[in-house]
Amino acid sequence: MKKCFNMLHIIFKYAKGEAIIYLNIDTLLSIVSALQLLILQLIIDGFAQNENKFFAGGIGIALLCCYFFAMNILENFKVQMAFRLEKSISIILGTEIVETINSLDYDCYENEKMYDVIEKVSDKPYQHFVKAFFSFSNLLGILIQLTAIFVYLTYISGIGVGVSICLIAAIFFFDYKIMITSDELENDKIPEERMLKYYINLFFDKKYLYEIKILQTEAFFMNRISQYMKKVYRKRLKISFCTQKYYGYSCLFLSLWAIWALGMVGWKVYNNIVPVGVFLASIKMIDMVSDLSGLFSEEYVGCGEELQKIAYYENLKRVGVIDGK
Repeated sequence: MKKCFNMLHIIFKYAKGEAIIYLNIDTLLSIVSALQLLILQLIIDGFAQNENKFFAGGIGIALLCCYFFAMNILENFKVQMAFRLEKSISIILGTEIVETINSLDYDCYENEKMYDVIEKVSDKPYQHFVKAFFSFSNLLGILIQLTAIFVYLTYISGIGVGVSICLIAAIFFFDYKIMITSDELENDKIPEERMLKYYINLFFDKKYLYEIKILQTEAFFMNRISQYMKKVYRKRLKISFCTQKYYGYSCLFLSLWAIWALGMVGWKVYNNIVPVGVFLASIKMIDMVSDLSGLFSEEYVGCGEELQKIAYYENLKRVGVIDGK
């Protein structure tokens, strides 16, 4: 949480106007996207309840045109504002970091700990601030859409929304576990893949290939390659088993929620408690939750990775190279 606040502080410090506008655009995009449930319901109910089909069709086309027009306009504004925000951060923050590093005394480069921090900070840290901010904004948008879905569920059935929240929370949890497990295991197998690549590349370098021929060490290196290939294969298999297990749990809870939601809405439609448009809107709602769950996990993990990389910049500040303003 502290890293997130630090990231937001830097973003609003160097590009306050662009950041506020970008967040507002993303918020409007999320609200308009959530309105598709209501639009779909109104279109279906218009055809079902209105005897004048041409009038109902005209209303439906008008609603769809307004929806797609608003989405396209907001998407274009979002892209433009993202470019302006990234430009401001890269120029101002990037320039400050470069000037700071260039002004360091030679003694700093002789300090191993300091040199390690300087080397990592030199790798365009401002890009990590921007990426983390974009992921943070996307997460806010997802939460807004989920809130709209829960409001719609309350409209359908006030009591049933509690069951839906529990099942949706389980879906999000297991999708999150898929991303976390996959990311951890991918990082864990990097050393083996690096060694495998090293031994394979020996056979493509003329210098080392000549030495291998002279010393007759082909069998030794082929044995090493075989060992590391088995290690990499076992770890990839482990990744597959773990992620598939959580994917199965996610699909199970999604299926249970779909059966629960459609069964409840179907019963209400059959008894004329809610209009028929709610049933088709509920199908779209299930599809939205499925997409939002995967996107939430991806953005959450991505934001965490970028915040971890931002820690290099914070380390540089902590040792007193950059004075916090």
